[in-house]
Amino acid sequence: MQATCERTCCLAFVPNLCTGSGAVDLIPCLDDMKAIKALKSRRHMEHREKHCREQSLRCLVPFPEQYLIPIPWPRSRDIIWFDNVPHPKLVEYKKDQNWVVKSGDYLVFPGGGTQSKEELLSTFGKNFVASDIAGLLELANNKCWITMTLPTIERGKNIGVILDVGCGVASFGGHLMDKNVITMSFAPKDEHEAQIQFALDISCILCFTFLAAMVAVTESICWKVVAMAVDSTGIGLVIYQKPVSPSCNEKRQENNPPLCDENDKHNKSWYVPLSSCLSELPASKTVYSWPNPWPERLKSKPPSLSTELGAEKIFNEDTRHWAALVSDVYINGLGMNWSSIRNVMDMNAGYGGFAAAIVDLPFWVTNVDPIDKSDTLPSSFILLISVAFFLLNNDPFLYFSATELDQTQSIPVFNPPNPIQNASAWGSCPGGAAAADYIPCLDNWKAIKKLKSRKRMEHRERLCPNPVLRCLVPMPERYRVPVPWPKSRDMIWYDNVPHPKLVEYKKEQNWVRKSGDYLVFPGGGTQFKDGVTKYVEFIEETFPPIEWGKHIRVVLDVGCGVGSFGGYLLDKNVITMSFAPKDEHDAQIQMALERGIPATLSVIATKQLTFPSHVFDVIHCARCRVHWHVDGIIPFLVKEFCYLSPCSAFETIALLWSKSSGGKPLLELNRVLRPGGFFIWSATPVYLKDEEHRNVWDTMVALTESMCWKIVAKAYFDSTHIGLVIFQKPDSSSSYKNRREDNPPFCDGNEKQNLSWYVPLGSCIPQLPETGWPSAWPQRLTNKPPSLSKPEDEENFKQDTGRWRALVSDVYMNGLGLNWSSIRNVMDMNAGYGGFAAALIDLPLWVINVNPINRPDTLSIIYDRGLIGIYHDWCEPFNTYPRSYDLLHSSFLFGDLTQRCDLMDVVVEMDRILRPGGWILIQDTVKIINTVTPILHSLHWTTNVHQDQFLVGKKGFWRPEDVARIT
Repeated sequence: MQATCERTCCLAFVPNLCTGSGAVDLIPCLDDMKAIKALKSRRHMEHREKHCREQSLRCLVPFPEQYLIPIPWPRSRDIIWFDNVPHPKLVEYKKDQNWVVKSGDYLVFPGGGTQSKEELLSTFGKNFVASDIAGLLELANNKCWITMTLPTIERGKNIGVILDVGCGVASFGGHLMDKNVITMSFAPKDEHEAQIQFALDISCILCFTFLAAMVAVTESICWKVVAMAVDSTGIGLVIYQKPVSPSCNEKRQENNPPLCDENDKHNKSWYVPLSSCLSELPASKTVYSWPNPWPERLKSKPPSLSTELGAEKIFNEDTRHWAALVSDVYINGLGMNWSSIRNVMDMNAGYGGFAAAIVDLPFWVTNVDPIDKSDTLPSSFILLISVAFFLLNNDPFLYFSATELDQTQSIPVFNPPNPIQNASAWGSCPGGAAAADYIPCLDNWKAIKKLKSRKRMEHRERLCPNPVLRCLVPMPERYRVPVPWPKSRDMIWYDNVPHPKLVEYKKEQNWVRKSGDYLVFPGGGTQFKDGVTKYVEFIEETFPPIEWGKHIRVVLDVGCGVGSFGGYLLDKNVITMSFAPKDEHDAQIQMALERGIPATLSVIATKQLTFPSHVFDVIHCARCRVHWHVDGIIPFLVKEFCYLSPCSAFETIALLWSKSSGGKPLLELNRVLRPGGFFIWSATPVYLKDEEHRNVWDTMVALTESMCWKIVAKAYFDSTHIGLVIFQKPDSSSSYKNRREDNPPFCDGNEKQNLSWYVPLGSCIPQLPETGWPSAWPQRLTNKPPSLSKPEDEENFKQDTGRWRALVSDVYMNGLGLNWSSIRNVMDMNAGYGGFAAALIDLPLWVINVNPINRPDTLSIIYDRGLIGIYHDWCEPFNTYPRSYDLLHSSFLFGDLTQRCDLMDVVVEMDRILRPGGWILIQDTVKIINTVTPILHSLHWTTNVHQDQFLVGKKGFWRPEDVARIT
């Protein structure tokens, strides 16, 4: 009954955050200021000792405000996040001693110190490998000064365990790890702030006394000087050796200090006052036996092991038990991400078998011997020394909370008893089988029916419902997990995209065919009947400066079909943004996305494309069914007008530009094409010579010349009887000075060119930026983007790139349980500079980078890096088919959205566009995570939260069976 009551009380207890200016670094037994103020003296540093409260505070220590995932070992030895240990005092106090330097977001540890003045690295910015020991530990020819002074030191062999007193930021112990030496570094909680916290985050030489006094004391306890030396910086050291037998103590002229009472229990040092006597040596009648050299000492019989019968057998069995348990269960069977672990504590260590079993992994273990357990210290402390580990007595509060976080454990945030706090059950979107492809802003039939005209494809543009339907899109009846990349480029499950019309409509053009359970893509198309590979090669042969994958990296494919052009350009290190409208042939873009090829739904109708100005290296159109020359004007009117009164080229241009939409689609291409970029047009007017096609060609030439585009290549593909032309946009605004007429005119310089969201098509030419072409791929990914102009922005860009590289490598890849091998189509919902996508560049996936319209406009920078992206407002549905993406990622996106729209609608949209079995990865505040998680649970998703800031969700195959919906 008592146990039940206690359990109930525990469940009812809801802890608050600890308060106070130093709460983030609270150490209960060292920060009891009430007890410290009551001390009668501080002369002997009594205020730095343990003073534990009678009753625990029962509060949770908060994080530093901008706490980040710690940098992994071994890099953390030399560099850590400043925001994790934000203590500037030590940096300032020790700036002349080379302990620690602040550089940007980092604290850098050059390897120097008060007594080790020679630097490990002279400047921050080099590759922090730090394989050599600096200053005090290293002289020429990689010989250690200490070892040179006394060769018998033999670090890592004869010497395995060291105690470093007053250790600073523990650089001494950190670099000794290279020598297979483990150091217990200690210091008091100090006025310089957080030396030990620095040491724990990066995972002690100045002990002052007068030499004469030191000599007298050491001689009185039979220590002898075995070496003295001075280094090149003028710093000296002396090495003492403790006796190995009691004979010296017995022969002393004066028994001062006296020998301790042999009945004193001097091993269990827990709140034991300092003594003024000399401890008896372990072996009272013989010379003390030193442990075996490392690494043999790890498993050989420890010298201090009890001589009682069976003690050695128990030790050996314990060692084997832990070796098997760790190997068979801990490493492989529990799902732990061992690569993210550095600082480990065994809370009741016994003989240290757990630590011994993981000795080959790159981390260290503090072995704790609880004081209420069997007293193994007389043997186990020396035992643990003999196996080159150290041991602390039980003190659960003596640590820095921010560095002791469990970085791998996954904790479900909230498991609501009823979905969405007893709201109505989710229902399927109405429409029967057709609802499986529901796209809210493109299938708003109520709005479409109200349109006054459809002649410019207005019915294919975004017409979002308000309010949006809160319903769940059903799956196709026999939907399966998609075929993985790269196999998916050539074949996908028919049941995932069950649209027979396109197969029938394009059967003669080699686009796609049905084969059993699959849709197979042979790589053909309307304009590449010999296959897309030959077509891609033909383009580069026609005009070698194209240089796929070097000079040309980012391509826009207009009216892309099933995405084969972009899919095969991936082999050339070219990424293509393929787009087409939601079409009467059914699901071209859906097939492209199912294949794992970048694609989106869009149309050049009355509004600008949702891309920035001047970003695509190449724009491609192969029979893309866009009337570039006369959109909005009936073609025969031009023909008849010029027949009655023969037109000059400029009269034709004047006629076209004077119409309401004449030539606007071509001007839109001009807007998004990079200065100096190319437009590849493969269409019948290029190579057919009948009057109708010739008129279209002549008009197209006149329009492009009016924009100062020039033809750089024109070719005919003999085997397929297909032709193409390559236009080049000018690379400087000076090219426009020689135009006979300012038609089309220049855009108003005050217009905001980039943020194209519901912006009408223009009829003007924007001024060209004087930024230059980006670096060749792959250097352009990390080089300064041309559109990044301000020096402070360049520094932010570099730091952002480094931060994302570290976060993806250290946390996303190894610490969150994501199955990256199943991920192909990725969306970064608020991409910033594109650092997340850049960090994933070596994985077989692609990322569409979304620039929310209420965030700073960085999309041009993303394209400069050789990545792709799009503008979007997350308070509206996205233009894509259901089940398009394998992973949706966001970083602190949702806080802004809560001011403008309901997060439930955003989550429902994420559910719509994510594939069953797909993932979301949200980095955000605890408040946002606690808001989003119950919505995900109501959708039958599984969720885990890592480090209180990363929400990982996995969508299942559950769908509601009825057609009800939440409104």
